[in-house]
Amino acid sequence: HHDDTGRQRPHLFTCLSAITRPPADAEPGTAPNRKPDRPTARILLVDDHPLMRKGLRALLESESGFTVIGEAGDGAEALEQVRALAPSVVVMDVSMPGMTGMEATARILAESPGTRVVTLSMHGEKTFVDDMLKAGAAAYVLKDSAPEDLVRAIRAALRGECFLSPPILGTVVSGYRESVQGTGSVPPFILQTKLHRPTLPVDLVPRTKVLERLEEGRALPLTLVSAPAGYGKSLSIASWLDSNSCPSAWLALDHDDGDVGQFVTYVVAAVRRLFPDACEESLSLTKAAGRPPVSTVAATLSHELDGLDQRMILVLDDYHNIQTDSAVNELLQQLLTRPPGRLHLVVVTRRDPPIPLSLLRSRGQVNEIRMRDLRFDGDEARALLDASVGFPLTDDALAHVEQELEGWVAGLRLVALSVRKDRDPNAVFERLRGGVQHAQQYLIQEVVGAQPPKVRSWLLKSGILDRFCGPLCAAVCAEAGDAGTIPDRETFVKTLGDENLFVIPLDTEGEWFRYHQLFQELLAAELKRTASPGEIAALHLRACEWFESRELPDEAIKHALAAGDLERAAHVVERHAQGMMNDGRVYVAARWLAQLPADVVQSRVGLLRAEAWRQYYGMETRALPATLDRIEHLTGEDRAAHDVSADVAALRGWCALVENDGSRALEYSEQALARAAVTHDVASRSLGETVFGLAGQMQGHRERVGRSLTRWLVDRSARDPGGEVNLAQTLAFVSYISADPPGTGLLLERARRVATGSGLAKLVPRSDYLDGLFHLQRGEIEEALPLLGFGKQGKYLHQVRGVMDGLCAQALAYQALGETKQAAAALRSLVEFVRDSHPSFTPLAEACAVRLALLAGQDDEAAAWLKGGSPPPVEAMLWWFEVPALTWCRALIADGTPSRLREAEARLREHAAVNEAQHNTCQLIGVLCLLAVASARMGEQAEAQFTLGQAVMLAEPGGFVFPFREPGPRMAELLTGVGEAHAAFVARIFRTFDAREAPGPPAPQADAAHDRAAAGQPRRAAPTLRPMIEVLTNRELDILELLAERLQNKEIADRLSIAPETVNYHLKHIYQKLNVQSRRQAVSCAIGLGLLQGRAGGRQ
Repeated sequence: HHDDTGRQRPHLFTCLSAITRPPADAEPGTAPNRKPDRPTARILLVDDHPLMRKGLRALLESESGFTVIGEAGDGAEALEQVRALAPSVVVMDVSMPGMTGMEATARILAESPGTRVVTLSMHGEKTFVDDMLKAGAAAYVLKDSAPEDLVRAIRAALRGECFLSPPILGTVVSGYRESVQGTGSVPPFILQTKLHRPTLPVDLVPRTKVLERLEEGRALPLTLVSAPAGYGKSLSIASWLDSNSCPSAWLALDHDDGDVGQFVTYVVAAVRRLFPDACEESLSLTKAAGRPPVSTVAATLSHELDGLDQRMILVLDDYHNIQTDSAVNELLQQLLTRPPGRLHLVVVTRRDPPIPLSLLRSRGQVNEIRMRDLRFDGDEARALLDASVGFPLTDDALAHVEQELEGWVAGLRLVALSVRKDRDPNAVFERLRGGVQHAQQYLIQEVVGAQPPKVRSWLLKSGILDRFCGPLCAAVCAEAGDAGTIPDRETFVKTLGDENLFVIPLDTEGEWFRYHQLFQELLAAELKRTASPGEIAALHLRACEWFESRELPDEAIKHALAAGDLERAAHVVERHAQGMMNDGRVYVAARWLAQLPADVVQSRVGLLRAEAWRQYYGMETRALPATLDRIEHLTGEDRAAHDVSADVAALRGWCALVENDGSRALEYSEQALARAAVTHDVASRSLGETVFGLAGQMQGHRERVGRSLTRWLVDRSARDPGGEVNLAQTLAFVSYISADPPGTGLLLERARRVATGSGLAKLVPRSDYLDGLFHLQRGEIEEALPLLGFGKQGKYLHQVRGVMDGLCAQALAYQALGETKQAAAALRSLVEFVRDSHPSFTPLAEACAVRLALLAGQDDEAAAWLKGGSPPPVEAMLWWFEVPALTWCRALIADGTPSRLREAEARLREHAAVNEAQHNTCQLIGVLCLLAVASARMGEQAEAQFTLGQAVMLAEPGGFVFPFREPGPRMAELLTGVGEAHAAFVARIFRTFDAREAPGPPAPQADAAHDRAAAGQPRRAAPTLRPMIEVLTNRELDILELLAERLQNKEIADRLSIAPETVNYHLKHIYQKLNVQSRRQAVSCAIGLGLLQGRAGGRQ
C-alpha cells in the first residue's frame, strides 16, 4: 500500500507494532495520552472475524480518549449491543452473515440518531460505498488503509464530520459528477461486461470475403450469422464493426435473458450507450407489475428504435442461449415483421432462431452468413498457423490439418497452441485424426495438459465461471497453502492472455474476461472428467460466496443452485427479492422463486414473504391469504415480533380492504405501521399508509387519517420521494371517495412533480388516473380524456384493476361526448388488455360493454346480459368508476319490467346502505341517482324526488355531475323537481346534457307512472324547456365566443388547447341546438339570444 508520494505505507493490521505507537496526528514530542481537548469515544466493534476484532481493540484502546465497550459478530448482535451499551461510535464491517452492515447501520441510526457509524471494509466498490453512506455512515475506511486512517475517521465522526479513505473519495466524487451530469440513465443493475464487444486479437486474420458479405447486407433489417461453436462468428462481426463508421452496440446474451423484461432492459442499455435517453417507454414496460403482452413491448420498442437520431447496428451475440420456447423469440419476430428503419439487427447464434426465415428471405430482408462462409480456406489457415506457431508449416502438415478440421477456426487455434508446446510438431499432427468432434477432446487435453500443474488446476476450475476477474479466480481456484505461489490473482489472467487461451476481454479496464464459449464448455467437460461432483460443487459454492459478497445475486443464486445448495440459494433470494420488487423488477424475483422447489419455498418464511409480495404485485388476491397463513404458521407464537410481521399485517390489511372489511383493514394497517417503524421496511410502510388512509375513510375517521397522512407527508418530504408520492396520492384518493376535491389537484400535481423529478415515472399514471376521474365526475370530460388512457406503457405501470377502470371511464367519457368511434376503440383496448394479460377480469370488460351500450341507448345488449348471466359478486367499491354490480342494476332498470325494477331497487338500497356506512360518498351519489330513477319508473315519485335530493346535496359541494348525466332523459325530468336552493347546481348538470336529452314533455312509456296516468290518475304538468344558455355547455359557449372573433377551427383549437376534431364535434352540436346551418348564423343567433353577454373577456 502506497501513499500519494509512492512510498510504501503499512496496512491497517500489518503488524502489532503500530498498536503501541503515539496517537495519530500527535504533535512531535508529545506523550501519547495527553489530549484532553479531544472528544472521548465509547466504541462498539462489529466484525464477523474475532481476530480482526482483537486487533482493532488493541489498536483503538491505545488511543487517547478511546474506550472499546463491546464487540459483535454480526448486524443483529450489533443492534442488541447498541441498545444495551449506547456507544458513541460503532466501527462496522459491511459483509457479514445474517444482517449486513448496511442494514444494521440503518436500524441503529433510526433508533439512536446520535450514534456515529464508521465503516471499516475490504470493499472499495462504488455500490458498497454508496449503500453505506445512504444508510447514514459517517465515515468509510478500507481495511488495507494505514492505521492512522481509522483513528482519524473516528475523531472526524465525533466532530460531526465525514471521513473517506483517499481511494473512496475518488469513487464518491465521480459518482457525484455522474449524478450531476446525467450520464445516459443506464439502470445500475446492468452487467456492463455484457455490453462490450470482443477485443480483436493481434494475430487476427483478415476475413475479406466475410466482411464484404456483411457490408452488402447492411441496408437490410437483419443479418443472421449462424454456425456451430468455434467458427469465429463473434470476431468476424467485431472486425466488421471496427471497419465501418456506423454506430453500433453489442449485447452478449445468456440463459437468463430469455425473460422478455430482462432482454428488453439489456437491449435498451446497449442502445443507450449510443443514445443516452433512448427507449424510455420500453424501459418503463420492463418494470410493469402487470406484464404487458409481447405485441405491446415489440410495438413500443420498434417505434422508439425507429425514432433514433441516426441508423445503428445492434448485435445480439450468443442468441442460442435463448430457449426455443422463450417469448423473446416472438418479440424478435414481431420486431422483424415491421422492422425499424433506423436499426440493422445482427443475430449471432449456433442455431437458427425460431422465426420465419423463409418469409424474410422471400422479402429480401435477411443477409445470412453460414458455416460454409466462415470456414478458413487454405490461405487463411496458413496465415493463422504461421503467425501463431512461429515457424512455417509444411504443405503436408497444413493439408492434414485442413482435412481433419475442415476450416474450423477454434480448432486451428488449438492446434497452434499444441504445436507451440510440443517438442515434436509432426507428432501433434499425426495424433490429429477423427474429424472435428474427436479433435475437440484431444486438443483441449493437449492444451490444458501442457500448462504447469497450478495453472492447469486454475484453468479447469475457472471453467465454471461465465465471466471472471483476478480476485474471483483467486477466491474460486486457490487452495490452502497457495499463498505466495504462481499463479495468483494478478498473474493468472495475464497468463491466459499471454498463452492465447481463448480469453475475451469484457471491459476496457482489463478487469473482467470470459472464455470463448466452446473453450469453456471443453474445460467444464474436462473438469467433470477429472474431479468429483463434491469437488465441483465446492467450487460453485466459492463462486456463490464471492458474488454474494459483492451484491451480485443473480450469479450467486446460479452457482448455489449448480452446487445443489438450496439453502444457500434460498438465503440469497430472501436477501434480494424484496429490493428487486421495490425497484419494479418483479419478474426477476419471480424467476428466482420459480427456480427453487415448491417445498423449499413453503418451508421458509423469507421466501414466503417474497412470494406474498409477488402475489400482491400480480393482483393474485385470492391466493395471497393462504400464503400469509403459511407465514404465520411458520413464525408461530413469535409472529408479532418477527421481522415479517409488518409485511403480513400490511398485506392482510389490503386483503381486508378488497373484501370490504374496513374495520379489520384499519386494524391491520396500524399494526403494519407500528412494526414497519421498527423493521424499517419501505414496502410494508407504504402499503400500510395506503390502507390506513382508505380504511380510515371507510370507517369514518377521515379527519384523523388526514391529519396523520399530512404530518407524514411533511416529514417525508425531500427524504423519501417514493413515500412522498404515495402519501400525496393516498390523500387524494381519500378526498375523491369523500367527493370533496378541494386541494386534490395540488396534491396530484405534487405527486407528479416529485415522481418525475426522482426517476419514479412508474408512479405518475396513478396520479393521472385519479385526476381523470375527478374531471369526469365534474363533467369536465375533455380534460379527463387524455388522463384516463394511460398511454402505450402507462397501463402496465399502474395497478391492473386501476388500468381496467381507467379504460372503462375513458370509453364512457367518449360516449358521453357522442364520439362513438373513439368509445368503441377504447372498449377494444380494454378487451384486448384483458384478453392478452388478465383474462380473470373478463366480467369487468363485459360489464363495461353493457354500460356503454346503455349510454348509447342500445338496451338489447343489456337484456342479453341479464338473460345469459348471473349477478356479479359485490366487491369493495372504493373509488372504482366501473362497478359491475351497479351496472347490473342499470341493466335491470333499462329492462323496466316490475320484477326487474323491484330487484334493482332492492339491490340499490343495499348498496346505498353499505356505502353510507363506509362513508363512500362518491359511490353513494351514483347509487342514489340510480335508485331515484328506479323509484320513478315504479311510480314512486315522492320517493324518487327525496332520493334525488339526497344525491344532489352530497354531490353539490364537490361538483359531481356525471352520475346525474349518465341516466339521460329520465334523470332530466326528475331534476326539474329539485328545490330552488340547488338551482345553480342543477343548471350546471343540465349544461352537460345533449339538447335532445334536455328536460321536456316525456314521451309515452310503458312504465308504472304512465300506466297510472292513462288510467285517469293525476299527473304532473310537463316542465318547460330551460333557457338555451343552460342547454349549451361551457365549452360550446367558449367556441361560440371565438367564432364571434372570426377565428378558424385550428385557431380555436390552439386557443382552447383541444384537437381540431373536437372543435368540429362541438360545432355540429351548436348548429343542432341553435337550429342553424353555418358559423355566421350561429354567431347571429347567439347574439340575438344574449348567450354571449357578460362573457367577453371572461375567459382567459
